[in-house]
Amino acid sequence: MAIEIITSFITAGLTGLLYWYIRKSANNISFSADGLVRLTMHPAYKYLAFLCLSICLVCIIGGVYDHERMDATAFVFLLLILAIFGIPGVYGLLLYYNHVVLFDEQFIINRSPFGQVKRASWADITDVVHDTNFAAVYLYVRSRERLLVQQHLKGFDEFRNALHRQRPGFSARIKS
Repeated sequence: MAIEIITSFITAGLTGLLYWYIRKSANNISFSADGLVRLTMHPAYKYLAFLCLSICLVCIIGGVYDHERMDATAFVFLLLILAIFGIPGVYGLLLYYNHVVLFDEQFIINRSPFGQVKRASWADITDVVHDTNFAAVYLYVRSRERLLVQQHLKGFDEFRNALHRQRPGFSARIKS
């Protein structure tokens, strides 16, 4: 009973510390060499992705080390653990290292997590959709492209303010 209470307090403390760290640095804005506002993913994505991938690595090492005693159920469980932690780990690293949004008063330049670069002017935006499940804002432009803007980008509030200045009707669709 005491160990569960201690574990609960440690988990709550670590969660609170992570939340404080994310909130503290959430609005740090950087600028590119061209003077564009540069929004990048929060470093917590990198740390959590490495944590997920290290869990995968431990499972792989355990599976290789103890493969003689693995039956079909253990193998399926191992694959399930690899999928649960491996896919978010890889996607988190892709988000952290690739996803960047650059903008000024005229253009938005977006590099997706998979490295695709898209550019659009503010006037080309035809629709804005806020997906609360994935904490993402999708900007649809006239060329039928979709630009992804993650809500966890450092400086996202500045992006929301720029969207409000450029396209006031669309900024109301983004929930806090």
